[in-house]
Amino acid sequence: MIHPLIAQKVDFYEGEWEELLKEAKQKNLQVYVGVFTPHCESCKEMDRHVYGDKEVALFYNEHFISYKVSVHSDLGSFIVSNYNIRSFPAHLYFSSNGKILHQAKGKIPVNVFLEKGEEALSPSTQLYTLRQKVDDGEDLSLNEYLNYTLASYETGVMDHSTNDKLFTLLKPEDLNNKKVKSAVSQILYNSDVNSEAFRFFVQYKPLFADIYSPQKMNKIYRGLAKNTLSSSMKVKDIQSFEEKMEQLKKVLPNTIALRMAFSYEPRFFLSMGNDEKAFLSIQNNFRYIQSKPNPSELNKCNDWAWYYYQHSDKTEQLEEALKWVTFSISKQKSFSYLDTQAHLYYKLGRYQDSENVARMVQKHYQETGRDTKAISQLLSNIKVH
Repeated sequence: MIHPLIAQKVDFYEGEWEELLKEAKQKNLQVYVGVFTPHCESCKEMDRHVYGDKEVALFYNEHFISYKVSVHSDLGSFIVSNYNIRSFPAHLYFSSNGKILHQAKGKIPVNVFLEKGEEALSPSTQLYTLRQKVDDGEDLSLNEYLNYTLASYETGVMDHSTNDKLFTLLKPEDLNNKKVKSAVSQILYNSDVNSEAFRFFVQYKPLFADIYSPQKMNKIYRGLAKNTLSSSMKVKDIQSFEEKMEQLKKVLPNTIALRMAFSYEPRFFLSMGNDEKAFLSIQNNFRYIQSKPNPSELNKCNDWAWYYYQHSDKTEQLEEALKWVTFSISKQKSFSYLDTQAHLYYKLGRYQDSENVARMVQKHYQETGRDTKAISQLLSNIKVH
């Protein structure tokens, strides 16, 4: 092994896992495991720019025995299936007894990789050590809750019950701490109106607006709305959905609340089989998204228009659906939108308009190799009239 003080890159152990653990015990070192896939570009970036960094090499060679594992090996398969690995490279830290201590994921820069190594050395920041304390029913300190939350989030796990405990310890002045700000914004983005995080947010909302950027606040609002309304949609409870919608409207800025309503209310009512109520919701909220629509809302206009083309024979609803998709076309020329428009023209008896748009769509689909079956059938139907 290269002496750690003169190392120029991380020295990876070559041998069997059991032999590696024996050496780790003899030298009283932890084990770092990097899990990779053969064609992973981010894994190659780690090789080029992180494992070869002098500071990284000095630190990791001094404190760890490092090991590279292919996802296709038996050990790699075991790690992926047991430790919630969803992206590569994955970084895992073990004791010399083979007990998992800490975890991180993805291509991470030198400074962060060094931070993860530092975290793995301390029980107060080790993800799995803290998780065991939580599972055993132990109360953590505020700092331990923060470390656990941030480490869990980074591995794609959100422990809502533990997050609630964190907010019972949190004070408004804690939001000035950088680590607290990071943890709180991540928790809020993944919370709903039933959480302690939401109650804390409502209580100190003016303070949040002073601390977080408008972009961060908007992200928090969107996350709260999505998580709250998605859970109600699953149980299909009208009273619950409408109550939660009202709760959100009291907290979210008016423009964001209306945009959320445009997206979620129709989906909910359609899932309940109430096409009429869904239509009225789209109609009422459509005017609010017209000033500065985002791409998602333009797609929604098209989606709703296509739904009513397929499911309604009411002229009033078809005329409104035509307005929605025509608005989307005015903001972004999409042939998918034009396709919907051509079909709505046809169903409204505006055959010449339908033919003009349909021919343009057909030509584009032919030039780009897209399936022309449906649009060609529409043109055939037009000829009948």
